[in-house]
Amino acid sequence: MITQYIQLGDKDWGVLVYYNVGEEDIASVVDSLESLDCTDEDIHAATVTLSKKNTGFTYTNTDYKMTFVCIGHSTNVGQFVDTVVHEAKHVQSHICQYYGIDETSETAAYLIGHLVHKMYKMVSKVLQLYLT
Repeated sequence: MITQYIQLGDKDWGVLVYYNVGEEDIASVVDSLESLDCTDEDIHAATVTLSKKNTGFTYTNTDYKMTFVCIGHSTNVGQFVDTVVHEAKHVQSHICQYYGIDETSETAAYLIGHLVHKMYKMVSKVLQLYLT
């Protein structure tokens, strides 16, 4: 598992991303979700999701302006990229909803672009695992 913390400065929002997460990482995931006051029901759903490949999940606590993203193990590069993009879109949606930003706006487009730009270095590291 590879972890990354991203601060989205102009929105004062934190994003904690766990990449290439498997069942062996469940305890760390649960700890992070509990620290964000995630419900037991959502924690259970997250652990079930992580027992499968090609999945991920995103949880946001707007009181903390913090989003937690998990990208699970993937069967191939394409599936990994698909999950990263899918979860990044959830992050964008959560932030846009909180601030009342139209998700079809340029502001929303710049937000997801900035997030993915920040994720790129770690995404590249994980991609190397699938390409070797």
